[in-house]
Amino acid sequence: MAQSNGDSSVFQGFAEGLFDNECLSLLYKVICLPNNIVEVFMNHDELFTYRKGTSSPTVILLDVDSLLKRFEFFKDMPFVSITYFGKEFDYLKSIKFNSKYQPIFISNTELSDVNTRDSSIYMLDDIVVERMKEAIANNDLPAWCSNLIKEKGVREKTKKIINVVSRSHGITLPNDAVLESLGYAFEDIDRLIGGSDKEVFIDAMIDSANELCELVKCERDGIKSELVVYSPSIYSHLYNFNSNFWNQVGRKITNKRAREFIMNSIFKNKAYSGFSMQVSSNNEVDVLMRDPMVNFLRAVRQFELACTSLAICSLSIANTCPAIRLPNAINFNHGVLKDLESLSRSESPKARDLFNRKYKEFDSSIRNEIGDRLLEFISRHESITLCTDVPLEWVRVGEIPFMFTHEISKIHTTLGNQLLKTAMNFSSITLDSSSLEKLTVIRSFRDSDPIKYTLENALRHFIKVDNRINLEIFDVNGEEEMLDVIKNVNASILIFDCHGNHGGSESHGWLQIGSDRVDIWQLSVHVPPIVILSACLTSAVNGSHASVANGFLDKGALTVLGTLLPVDSIKAAVFIGRIAYRLTGYLDAIKGLNVEYLTWRNFMSGFFKMSYCTDILSELRDEYKWFSSEQYNEIHFETNCNINACNPKWFDILVGLISGVSNKTEEEVKEVIRDIGFVETMNYAQIGRPENIIIKV
Repeated sequence: MAQSNGDSSVFQGFAEGLFDNECLSLLYKVICLPNNIVEVFMNHDELFTYRKGTSSPTVILLDVDSLLKRFEFFKDMPFVSITYFGKEFDYLKSIKFNSKYQPIFISNTELSDVNTRDSSIYMLDDIVVERMKEAIANNDLPAWCSNLIKEKGVREKTKKIINVVSRSHGITLPNDAVLESLGYAFEDIDRLIGGSDKEVFIDAMIDSANELCELVKCERDGIKSELVVYSPSIYSHLYNFNSNFWNQVGRKITNKRAREFIMNSIFKNKAYSGFSMQVSSNNEVDVLMRDPMVNFLRAVRQFELACTSLAICSLSIANTCPAIRLPNAINFNHGVLKDLESLSRSESPKARDLFNRKYKEFDSSIRNEIGDRLLEFISRHESITLCTDVPLEWVRVGEIPFMFTHEISKIHTTLGNQLLKTAMNFSSITLDSSSLEKLTVIRSFRDSDPIKYTLENALRHFIKVDNRINLEIFDVNGEEEMLDVIKNVNASILIFDCHGNHGGSESHGWLQIGSDRVDIWQLSVHVPPIVILSACLTSAVNGSHASVANGFLDKGALTVLGTLLPVDSIKAAVFIGRIAYRLTGYLDAIKGLNVEYLTWRNFMSGFFKMSYCTDILSELRDEYKWFSSEQYNEIHFETNCNINACNPKWFDILVGLISGVSNKTEEEVKEVIRDIGFVETMNYAQIGRPENIIIKV
């Protein structure tokens, strides 16, 4: 729980109530605490294995105003803790929690139940055991909990020293945090001294990540990521360093060297926020550090980076996996992204070729900025959580884009508040596959709009194959009608079929509902866990952080399928229609293989691969004339079977099949696929926490 005055930080959008060293330290200690009561009875090895399974924390960031409302959901539960800062004590003392079990108060003061000045991962153990005994006496816990206390006993409160060196630096902090949360201690500390040379940081990260990977040897549960890849960014419009905002900043910093320092070392730094600069004397350093605007900007950005690190630490701890930070340079491509969106809107005959050229420029630029060593390390991990604003999923890893080679979920780094809340809350839901057989579509088009029935026709076409999906379509003509439908939805999947757009990098995105431009961020509504947007530019590459897709995450969705660019209505309808068919056809097939569950991320990742095959094969059939429609169907069927069987060699099989019918070598096939470049499926992005939606087959 943190104080909130409604203000957010200037560059990334974190609540200013978090900007306190003790606050961040307290939150870091909290994410290192046990995920649940069972962990209190485990030794180091048992805990390590357990964490790689289904164990996950539930940390919810609340402000003072929302505490009581959210507490009602957890009322009468034995193990609810409230972490607060000393200044909130009087407020909490005044509250009467009408609950069978009082919450456990955690703070950095002597007045709390647990004092975090102890700073040990074991500081909850004793109070958890006492609360367990109380709950057992009240018959509020099952019998096995009593046996746990008698037979296992509480774990030893000693850390296990391992032959690993801590770099004591923010860039390796997430990897260190995983080990600390598991009760390990470092043999030594070799403090990383950074500078402008990014290779120093890359060496440290890869070494640190490899050390953690060496410890994590057994298979992890399917809901967990194997790697977190991130790059902290600032609001997209602030990357225009010639804007009025930066001109105003420059006017307030009178010393030229101070201006150069703040811009080049912090905001224009393309490496890892380390820097080197020559100074003529200590006096010059004093002049730089005394400038009030320099100090303000530096302090704000440092806290934003610290908050970002906290979010990444939480993800790494929950997944028991390493984190790799990419250089700041990947965020300096807004000009290219703006051109890509502009060309995607163009109807010029040359637009497609120009677009593809720009896309390849973007791909090449990002690959060069990341570098071969990091790309190679990333490629070794199958399931990845991306925390970036840039569409890193477009970048080729090997022969094809990231989004087709890996199982990916994505969280944007702006807004900072949303990053922190999404990263720290690992609450998952389990949906029976039958609950996915109901789709609710909210549609809004004029009667004269030629695409009004395009999605409906596609959905009905694909649904009739198995004839099990219950499809509800609601036509709405304004915001109020839309809200009425949302408030009464009882489906797990909500689809929006309408026009969408955005107002640029300094404005919100919107859905066109009747004559209303609906800004999702301004609504008071709760949406289902899965939202699919059949509308243009709902997660626009040239838009702001306040996209339609991010707005739905803010309103309770766990995952949103958004659009990065304008989409073709017919192709989009087929795309979503195929998802609807997969809800029955694919889930029935894997049930026959005795698969008990899978995540929505896994479900969609397989679909993205198959859709990519459709794009490539259609291009080779229609434009290159390499094979017939019959051969297209045979190749597609064989490749789909390998994708659905989770064969990691599916792309090699696809290339081999194409080579066999086209009289082209496999290298020639790969070269043409690279030349095709951007395909329709790449217009879509899966954001949020799709791995937190578990489908019970």
